[in-house]
Amino acid sequence: MAAYSFIDNINDFFSTGYFTEDFQKKVFDKSGYSQEGIKELCTRFSALRQQYNRYKQAVTSRYAREKDKERETFDFNSKLLECLGYYKATVKEQPAAILSLPIGENGAQQDVPVRIVCNRTDGSPQLYVMDIPTLVSASDDTDAETGFAELGLDRLVTHIFSLPEQEHPRYILMSSGNMVFFMDADKWERGAYLRFDIERLLVETTQSAMRNYFALFYLLVSREALAAIGDTPLMQQLEEESYKNAYEVTKDLKEGVILAVETLANEALYYMKHIAHRPFGKKHIEADGTTVYDETDDDFEAEVKDDCLTIVYRLLFI
Repeated sequence: MAAYSFIDNINDFFSTGYFTEDFQKKVFDKSGYSQEGIKELCTRFSALRQQYNRYKQAVTSRYAREKDKERETFDFNSKLLECLGYYKATVKEQPAAILSLPIGENGAQQDVPVRIVCNRTDGSPQLYVMDIPTLVSASDDTDAETGFAELGLDRLVTHIFSLPEQEHPRYILMSSGNMVFFMDADKWERGAYLRFDIERLLVETTQSAMRNYFALFYLLVSREALAAIGDTPLMQQLEEESYKNAYEVTKDLKEGVILAVETLANEALYYMKHIAHRPFGKKHIEADGTTVYDETDDDFEAEVKDDCLTIVYRLLFI
């Protein structure tokens, strides 16, 4: 089983050079938690496996009505959110906020409840926590990504992030019981987000080597990670580290290509002069009729550079 298979890094929410085998270590180091602290975070989830099994059994029952599934999903989400350090959630009938958005049929306004709102110090929203319909399937073949789009959740997220700057949150956390989706306003335009498979997390953490995945999950989407008051949220710090990594990779790649092109051009010059003994450069006819080759000619240098770039890019795809 691949490392962190309970996390889907959709469209490189974290850069590929950052979301690697040692991703967990990067998160733990940045969090500042000790090993004992990491273990304590894991204990927050000790009852979740049994709670999830009861939840899944309830929503996949042949007798479960839609309103039953909705209630069961809300109740399980409450348990999950408490594990993640969110205050005891409001009752379903009393959401923290209600958004009126044009997501109904033909663009009709529709009320959308927000379970939890975490604000910045200036009063603007930092995080919306929302419930969405369950994606649990009795046949275990649910395509969560398809379900996300089919439920119109991509449109919902787009409309929320399109609200005026002081009205839309930096982050959105959505839970469907078996799946948790995390979106950042700055990355949503390119369709990047994180998807957490709760059932897979619960399976993986039965192995002692993966027990700390509970702490990893906590440090990515807990209240502490996304909406800590007075501090830069841990998630923001991780995203900044990811950006720096992507920049360094791009910088290294650029420098590598430049070095490769220069090396190829110099080798070509050496070969033509000292091995093939053939002229190399832009051909010119002097006034006295003699032929000279100018290897410093701008047009000639550009042609050589283009030829070398073509070779480098072909080598990349061998």
